[in-house]
Amino acid sequence: MSSVTGGRVRPIWKSILQLDRWHPSQHPQNASNAAYAKTLNLNYNYSTDIRSLNLSGSGSYSQQTFAVPVGVGFMFRVGTRADFMVGTTLHYTLPTI
Repeated sequence: MSSVTGGRVRPIWKSILQLDRWHPSQHPQNASNAAYAKTLNLNYNYSTDIRSLNLSGSGSYSQQTFAVPVGVGFMFRVGTRADFMVGTTLHYTLPTI
């Protein structure tokens, strides 16, 4: 496949490779408000315990519960060496209280 740009014909893959190139004026450090940017210091602690916020009004609760996965699906034979599978699974969980 090819595309026509500026009177020239070039392969599509070269057009796609052009999409990830930035013009120097588009770099974030060259933005008009770059002087107001702040450096972020990450602590890499991604766990947040929201139980202490008591959003549900039930106080502290356990972090473990029992779950039962129930699934259904179909498998279609596409050819002698290929299959196509479609399925879904619901995870029923019991209340933690």
